[in-house]
Amino acid sequence: MKKLLPWIVAFSLSGSVLFAQDVTGTWQGTLQASGANPALRFVTRISKSDDPRALKAVVYSIDQGGLVMTATTITLQDSILKMTIVGMGGTYEGRLSSGGNSITGTWAQGTDAPLPLNLNRATPETAWATTEPPDGRLAIQWRLQSQFKITKATADKSTIVTAGTVVVLRKDDLVLYPTSNRFPLVNTYKGGRITQGFFGTLDKTDRSGITRTFVAGEKLWLTRVVFEPKGDAVDLEFLSDQFGDVRYWGRLKFPYPKGSPPTPDDFAKTLTQVIESDSTVETPQITAVAPPAPVEQAPPPIAPPPPPPDQPPPTVSLGQTKDQVVANFGQPVRMANLGTKQILYYKDFKVTLVNGKVTDVQ
Repeated sequence: MKKLLPWIVAFSLSGSVLFAQDVTGTWQGTLQASGANPALRFVTRISKSDDPRALKAVVYSIDQGGLVMTATTITLQDSILKMTIVGMGGTYEGRLSSGGNSITGTWAQGTDAPLPLNLNRATPETAWATTEPPDGRLAIQWRLQSQFKITKATADKSTIVTAGTVVVLRKDDLVLYPTSNRFPLVNTYKGGRITQGFFGTLDKTDRSGITRTFVAGEKLWLTRVVFEPKGDAVDLEFLSDQFGDVRYWGRLKFPYPKGSPPTPDDFAKTLTQVIESDSTVETPQITAVAPPAPVEQAPPPIAPPPPPPDQPPPTVSLGQTKDQVVANFGQPVRMANLGTKQILYYKDFKVTLVNGKVTDVQ
């Protein structure tokens, strides 16, 4: 199956909320999706943030590795819980039960029909097991994947295999190299500026045509998130669309003090200084199975009318009138009028009438 988009992985939520009802705690439920693993289990842990007017939460997709996803807002008003998920155009809306132990709701994304996603409050005995991020670096990676769907390209970077989030630069001077260059120099973001160091500056200024400098407002694909082996930087890898017959690619390094990676929230703030999701590009949709529409049953076939009851064959009786004979046998082949006597000739018999009454049948 296609990987379900990031919100089903896990997310942090924040925003204003009314605390008339307590929605904090551990919640779990199952979303019906398509593919080989159609039932996807989610655990959502909601708690109060440092701001008493706001909530935060972490959601784990048990059946897809428990990756992390962020959402920007959560509100609880008049028993209605609403959450907006960052980076994917998705929303969750549900009604908290009067007892506060269940939420009946739906997940919606883009123009797809909303899918049922009901959550139940878990106890220590009923809660499904989840996996916590093992270290700060992985938490940052999960956070990035919650905001940006990574694009997959072919090995030679000539073609997009699976399109992810289109990102828009917010800073000038990102220098990228043609994909024919297997080892481009690395850009660095520090002090609010993108720089390339001494050799990168030479490439940018003196070797016209070898590189391309991207500026704020231009769009790129994010193809990789890695950490330097020394453990002192996060590297993002970018790929451009084609310019003529050339694509450009390269890396942007975000350094930090060795052994002290920033928190996911702090790194997200730094990252938004440099790139943001392109809101004009349609976000890839969840591939999920909507509840089947009721099938309208065809009306049963109309039974044929019963056969008419057996009718006795028509007969000619003495004393019948001409009209009665014609009504039973139709018009004669020919007629002979002989004064008061009249003869009606049919194919197999003839009828004689005198004074308008049948007197003989032969």
